[in-house]
Amino acid sequence: MFQGATSGFGVVRLPTAQDSYPSVTLLDANRVQVPAMHLLVDGRYVRVTSTETVRIDSGSSGRKRIDLVCVRYERNASSGVETASLSVLKGSPVSENPLAPRATGGILSGSLIAYYPIAQVTINGITPETPIMLGEQGGFGRSQKVALNFALEASNVRSIEVRSVRRTGDVVTAMLDIDFPYWNARKGEWWVIGTITDKSLWPDTKAPGPLWTTFDPYVYVYPDGKLYLQFGRDVNGFGGKWETTLVWHLKS
Repeated sequence: MFQGATSGFGVVRLPTAQDSYPSVTLLDANRVQVPAMHLLVDGRYVRVTSTETVRIDSGSSGRKRIDLVCVRYERNASSGVETASLSVLKGSPVSENPLAPRATGGILSGSLIAYYPIAQVTINGITPETPIMLGEQGGFGRSQKVALNFALEASNVRSIEVRSVRRTGDVVTAMLDIDFPYWNARKGEWWVIGTITDKSLWPDTKAPGPLWTTFDPYVYVYPDGKLYLQFGRDVNGFGGKWETTLVWHLKS
């Protein structure tokens, strides 16, 4: 429960010592290779100690399906001993718009057997497509510097200076200095001040950050990458360079 609450429930993929996230790959039309990796499933630590291979069934011409590569969790009802292995859940073949099979069970709900998808493979006719990794990227003790650039809304802001931006898993923490001209503003008024140019760094939902002034405005970053400034009260002669810290989750 503690690890799930702090790092995330469901599947959380953890980084290697080199800050990389291993990916599942195709060996051929019937074999999927899972590299050594470690992850959390509902907070339970699971480690693939060396490269393993799982099999997927052949596809059929004119049909599509989605298979899930899963961690299969099992708990012995008598001894309480837990084990984990790799397994494939096969989807139903259809002519169009295939659906992934349902992964059942849950450790926290007391299931003796539970499936946790770590990758999905779409089989298009007889050809499997490149696997897509599932779950969140975790590892909140590690971070890396990233570049954050803005297209400024020049009428509302003179500059946005990036003091520090770090990415930790799917979380971005940005410390910014924002230089405003002298303007008057009314309570509740919104200004667009810029847009993050790299779409891969756009947040999954609106995130606020206080602007360290005596005027108590807030800066918000939106899922479309735009930065807004909102005032909490009427301001006369607002301007200068002010600091804010924004923290947001990236889109999956």
